[in-house]
Amino acid sequence: MQTHQLVLFISKCPEEYTGAKHIEMPEGGGSVGRAPSCTLSLTDHNRFISGTHCLISVYGDTFYISDVSTN
Repeated sequence: MQTHQLVLFISKCPEEYTGAKHIEMPEGGGSVGRAPSCTLSLTDHNRFISGTHCLISVYGDTFYISDVSTN
């Protein structure tokens, strides 16, 4: 069984951001947003990022990003 790994790197962020600069997504994918429940939870005091901004999923050999933002 072949597994895939997606590593997200934050390359540009406000100085006050103190979270992880990279994260390994679980094989099934995950979510990105401000909410603490997101796989990658980003601090955004200006609220440019939605609570759940996008979902990342994997099907076969392909990763998909779905925009579910409300702003």
